[in-house]
Amino acid sequence: MTIDYPGKVTTIVGYFTSANTTTASPDLSSGMTTRVKSVVADEMSIQGVRGDLSPKLFVSINRASEEETQIGEFTNRKKEKLVTYDVEGVYRKSGFSQTHADHLPDFYRFAQNVEQVIKTNISFDADIIHVSVVDTEFKAEQPDNTQFKVFRIGLEVRYFYS
Repeated sequence: MTIDYPGKVTTIVGYFTSANTTTASPDLSSGMTTRVKSVVADEMSIQGVRGDLSPKLFVSINRASEEETQIGEFTNRKKEKLVTYDVEGVYRKSGFSQTHADHLPDFYRFAQNVEQVIKTNISFDADIIHVSVVDTEFKAEQPDNTQFKVFRIGLEVRYFYS
């Protein structure tokens, strides 16, 4: 048996989507002046970004590695699969280039909220045995001469399956 990559990405997207309501705890958009518009299972570099659809969160798989945990017939052995997800947040507001410093707190709060959702909402179940934020990278992007702030969180999830 192999791991269901599309299903795992959909599950991770679901954690963020369900946290993007005013009644969620934690709320993905907490403390921000603009609510997160959408959470999608896609790669930011492929789908691209539009300012009117920001803030937006992208979830995709970056890499995966597998480790056998038992000796014996291959199909019945237990395995551990470490999947590293890229969780990318895109943030842009009108006048961003003129008031860049004014918008940075919102951008950083967005990243902080994503990390909080990961640490609070991704639950351990029959498959998930470990969840970890391994790094967070902040950068600026300029597609079509439009200024965006982007963060990328490396999320590692270790699955145990047969």
